[in-house]
Amino acid sequence: LVAFLGGGYALIALVWGWRFAAGVFFPYVLLVFCVPLGTVSDPITVPLRQVSTDVSVVIVRDVLGIPVIQQGVQISDPRGAYTYEVAAACSGIRSLIALFALTTIYGFLTFTRLWKRLLVILLVVPLTLAGNILRLVCIVIASEAFGRSAGEFVHDWFGFVTFGLALLVLFGVGNWLREPASARVPGGLPQAA
Repeated sequence: LVAFLGGGYALIALVWGWRFAAGVFFPYVLLVFCVPLGTVSDPITVPLRQVSTDVSVVIVRDVLGIPVIQQGVQISDPRGAYTYEVAAACSGIRSLIALFALTTIYGFLTFTRLWKRLLVILLVVPLTLAGNILRLVCIVIASEAFGRSAGEFVHDWFGFVTFGLALLVLFGVGNWLREPASARVPGGLPQAA
């Protein structure tokens, strides 16, 4: 896939020239987010799963006082009422990729300074972890308070809420980092650096 994307870009440069290739570089690079990861993502998902589980158990057990048992990436009730495993699909990898793509586009279209672009893009990892931890904590709280079906409901639908919260934080940081009007052209896009 990497060779296919690189070869496609080389063909663009060959047919339309390097000036045109330079002009379409940024949109072309976004095709990287369309590449399926498969098992290549294991070095990313395994630590995401473990950190999310560890921090969630600390919050639930030590801060909120809800008794839970952790076995690796599995959280269960001591009475056996519920057991949740943070599977690879629940590691936050999908949110990480989607947020990474959105913040890359947002950063490059909004800011001219490289450090501001990188800061917005690098916020994706802690926000993804925080969202996944919040989701896991809410699943355990719902299961403990209202039963396993409530936990399943939170599991199925709360990801949208955490994703929306992550976007709000990113746009808030982007607004805080916004460049003064003098650095912008009348159309609202940043001037070339």
